[in-house]
Amino acid sequence: MKRLLIVLLVLFFATDAFAWRRGRRRGYSYSSYSYSSGFATKIDNEKRYYDNTLSLQDIAMIRAKWMAHYGAMTHGIHGYHKNCPPYPSGVSEGIGCGGPKCGTCTYGSRTCVADAEWKSKNGMTYRVRFFR
Repeated sequence: MKRLLIVLLVLFFATDAFAWRRGRRRGYSYSSYSYSSGFATKIDNEKRYYDNTLSLQDIAMIRAKWMAHYGAMTHGIHGYHKNCPPYPSGVSEGIGCGGPKCGTCTYGSRTCVADAEWKSKNGMTYRVRFFR
């Protein structure tokens, strides 16, 4: 009985450690996690934000660069540095990290209007997409 208990404890801790490592490598996951397929894409390059100097694509690229710089995947990345703009009202932001063209959260929107990714120093790719 004692051996059985030891074996069960070892199995429990071993599987828990493997699950923890696997979850750490994968990055973040969402219930509405999506790759590029299935959405209409109409990239918005019209410079109409921040005194007509930035487009949605520009803002997405800036946010992806700051996420890669800080190594943080958060919708509140604009709070990390004053030069990182918040995403404009009227769009939903999907973020993701991992490899190139990694999935992002989608929030049920259907048209992708900006898609940007940037690679950090450690090789992780950060992706930002805006949906309308």
